[in-house]
Amino acid sequence: MDSTAMKAVEMFHKNLAERTDCGPEMVERFLGESGRRGAAYGDKPLGVLLRPYFISRQRERMLWHSVRTIGAILEKVIKFYLAEPQVRRMIPLKPEVERLVQIPSGLNTKIIVSRLDAFHSKDGLKYVEFNADSPAGAAYADITEELFFEQGYLYPMMKQFRLRRTYRIELLVRALLSAYRDFGLGEAPRVVITDWEGVNTASEFGVIQNFLERCGVPAVIADPRKLDWKDGRLYADGVPVNMVYRRVILRELLQKQEECRGLIRAAEEGNTCIVNPFCTVIPGTKDVCHFVYSPEFRKVISNEEFETIQSFIPWTCHVGPEKVEFEGHSWYPVDLALEKRDQFVLKPAGGYGGVGVYVGNETPQDVWEKALEDVGEESWVLQQYTSIPEEPFPVFSPDITIEKRKVNLNPFMLGGEYASAIARLSTAAVINVSAGGGMVPVIPVEEKEES
Repeated sequence: MDSTAMKAVEMFHKNLAERTDCGPEMVERFLGESGRRGAAYGDKPLGVLLRPYFISRQRERMLWHSVRTIGAILEKVIKFYLAEPQVRRMIPLKPEVERLVQIPSGLNTKIIVSRLDAFHSKDGLKYVEFNADSPAGAAYADITEELFFEQGYLYPMMKQFRLRRTYRIELLVRALLSAYRDFGLGEAPRVVITDWEGVNTASEFGVIQNFLERCGVPAVIADPRKLDWKDGRLYADGVPVNMVYRRVILRELLQKQEECRGLIRAAEEGNTCIVNPFCTVIPGTKDVCHFVYSPEFRKVISNEEFETIQSFIPWTCHVGPEKVEFEGHSWYPVDLALEKRDQFVLKPAGGYGGVGVYVGNETPQDVWEKALEDVGEESWVLQQYTSIPEEPFPVFSPDITIEKRKVNLNPFMLGGEYASAIARLSTAAVINVSAGGGMVPVIPVEEKEES
């Protein structure tokens, strides 16, 4: 945390402690209202601590530049993977996944909606993975940020700081409609937002649907099993649509692909704009962090892009039989993991939700060894450990206390551009909302000049 953000945090905590209504009831009111507006995870309000994550304009500029450059790099990864069959062994996908990612998307930019997962600590800003398949969180951040302003948490700070609001859902919808224009159907968009009925993030869909309709774009929400292909057109619960905002995770879709033939057929026929297209699962796998360091990929990127990779993406290798170079020495990945456990994190390449992640310096030696023994046909990666920053946040139990939380910084990339961020918080090293962590919006702050 730099000095500007630290001053903002200190002032926020001071103002919070001075509020006459400061207590558990205030928390219940905040969480209750956020849940009513759509910031819910399943049937519970989203876990939110009562402080935004403040970021200085200087650090935001670093996010803007790095996200934009990494976005261009990930687009090249997709292009290279699709064009060069010999590259595919470095980002191994199951045959049924590979078949779907080969379907032409009809889009110039493939990654329309994504969220990058990063830590900003003493090691600098490090992106540890990329959610380009089906990321959530934009609507949640808008709702909670709106409440921080509405319920008076931020106004006392405005004499000393400039605080900038961000409307992430507006930026998301702009990115969706820009992709639709790029697709070039030549008719008005009619959108279906699709994921499994009853999924924990379903409340966010209604927020997005309402914004689309306020923009004059008809939108429905439907389970992918209720998408039908007939008469050369896709239907969602009987309603004709020509654009799919795909929130269903590709891996889960494949588990029920016979029930979801309508969506897959629409992609194959090529007259329905699908965002994100199936090929975005390629940068979503953690093998991509290994691939971007490869000599093969080095040939197709610029010097600036390679410098960005070295600066912002931790060294990563595939856990397999081939030797790798690390700090000037040649290693088998398993031997490297055993010898330098404290320096690494072990992850399933295709995993999500923080499941199956082992942080070496927090994992007992016997558990670490067993995890390495169990690495089988599934793809796993070994990634250089990035220190996890901690920040103080107000906690009510029932009185207010200030406690440290580990912070994962998650910038959104919409249509290849930085589009604000969220921060996920936890007491554990593996930080994920689905695993019980909390989430707060990221708000840029700037000190006002004294008059």
